[in-house]
Amino acid sequence: VGNLPYRRLMKTLGADITYSEMAFALPLIQGSNSEWALPKAHESEYPGFGVQIATSKNFQACKAAEAISKLTTHVSELNLNCGCPIDLLYRQGQGSALLEQPNRMVRLLKGMNYCSGDIPVTVKIRMGSRDNNPVADVIVKKLLKEGDVAAITLHGRSRQQRYTREADWDYVSKIGSIVQEYNADQVEDKDARDKRPVYLVGNGDCFTHEDWYKAVNDPNIDSVMIARGALIKPWIFEEIEAQQYIDKSATERLSILEKYSKFAITHWGSDEYGVNSARRFL
Repeated sequence: VGNLPYRRLMKTLGADITYSEMAFALPLIQGSNSEWALPKAHESEYPGFGVQIATSKNFQACKAAEAISKLTTHVSELNLNCGCPIDLLYRQGQGSALLEQPNRMVRLLKGMNYCSGDIPVTVKIRMGSRDNNPVADVIVKKLLKEGDVAAITLHGRSRQQRYTREADWDYVSKIGSIVQEYNADQVEDKDARDKRPVYLVGNGDCFTHEDWYKAVNDPNIDSVMIARGALIKPWIFEEIEAQQYIDKSATERLSILEKYSKFAITHWGSDEYGVNSARRFL
C-alpha cells in the first residue's frame, strides 16, 4: 500500500526502510511500463529500498529477480509476497496461497536467490491460511533449513482473518524464538560461521511508538514493519524516534499535506493526468 511520493514523505518523517508496491513477476518479465513503475524509487529511499514481487511460478520468480538485479542499481532487497489475502491472487496460487505450499515457496526463494546477484532475498508471510491453524512455525523451520532467505517478515494474522481481530504478537515472538535458536546454532557450527544471521520482522497493529517498542524490546523480534499505522499517522516514525506521542497542530498537518502534494506533482507531472493522480491519492 502506498506509492513513491508517499514513501518519499515517509523518509522525510524518519522511516528507515521502504518497500515498493507489490509487483507481479510476469508483467515485469514482459517489460510492462506500468509494472516497472512499481520498483521505481526516489533517491532518498536508497540504500534501504525493497522490491516486493508476487508469483507462483518458479521461472517467473527467477527471471524477475534476474531482471531487477541486472537492470536496476537502487534495490537493496527482493521480497517474495506470501501473505497477500486477496482472493484473485489466492486462486492463482500466489500470495497467501503459498502458505499451503511450503515446498513451492522454498523453490521460488531458491530460484530468486540464485538469480538475484548480490541482492538478498526475503519473504513476507502470515500465520497461515485458516484461523486456528497456524503453520508459520513449520514453514519457517523449512526456510531456515534450506538457507535461502535473509529475513522473514511475519504478519500476526491468518489469511482468513484479513485485518479483523488483533494481530497475535505472542505467536510472532514464538516464531522469532525459532529463528534465534537457528542463529545461535549457526554460531556454534564451525562450518556455518560465515553465514549471516536471519532476521525476524514483526508486522500487524503497530499504531503507536508504544506498540513499536513493546515489539522490538522482545529479544526474539529484530524489527517491526509498519503499514497501516503509517497511513493513519504519517509522523509515527517521529514519535518512535522521540519515544513519545506528538500532537501535530493544524498548520503542521497542512504542511505535511503540502509536502506530499509537491512530491506527487514532481512524480506524476503537472499536466492533467499528473494533477488528477495527485488529487486522487491526496
